[in-house]
Amino acid sequence: MEMTKAKTKSPKAFDLDDITSEVGMAMHTALRKACDSPPTTLAWNAIYLMEHAWAGYARLVADALVGSKKTPIEATRAALQWLDSLKLRERPGMEWLEKENAGHERWTLAGILQTFDGDDWEDMLSYLDEDFLREVCGR
Repeated sequence: MEMTKAKTKSPKAFDLDDITSEVGMAMHTALRKACDSPPTTLAWNAIYLMEHAWAGYARLVADALVGSKKTPIEATRAALQWLDSLKLRERPGMEWLEKENAGHERWTLAGILQTFDGDDWEDMLSYLDEDFLREVCGR
């Protein structure tokens, strides 16, 4: 009997919408499973009430991870700057800003994220590891 080599799978080809969904899910899951500070608990619960702002933030993070090849911490910090920017409407993929209460969601999420310390950021990003970047973002 001849032994054959196992085929190695190539990374899935995700489009930006898929990557955005995966990034948002990974960060939200990490907030529940890897974080334990009051700001991260507040963020985890508030995200359920701010789905448009969270999806928009995840899109900004995904853009930075894929387009600019930023590290997860650089991507989330750049995304927070955009979320807190008056020029956010100028970016593609920000149609969610037209939703009812989107402005309130946006500023609330930015305010919560600004209370995170270094450990909170590190813990929230713990699921965006090298395997995630390779398998989901194609890096």
